[in-house]
Amino acid sequence: MSSEKWSVERRLMEVFYEVGGVALDELTPARRLADMGLDSLDAVEIAMGVEEEFGFELLDEEVERVSQAPGATFGDVVKF
Repeated sequence: MSSEKWSVERRLMEVFYEVGGVALDELTPARRLADMGLDSLDAVEIAMGVEEEFGFELLDEEVERVSQAPGATFGDVVKF
């Protein structure tokens, strides 16, 4: 894994942990978002955390598309 991708993944892990309360050891690329016990409000708060962490704005439609896709994983979020 490249150091840049690791940096992005690690920063996303921190957001999921800090905002969503998801344990860092549970955040693997294959971990399904639906299995994390996050609801739609959590998804919005995580999106806001991502925006703050990375300094850009996410469109609501994009967040919804990724967070509610059947079978979506943490790895899908990293690729997004």
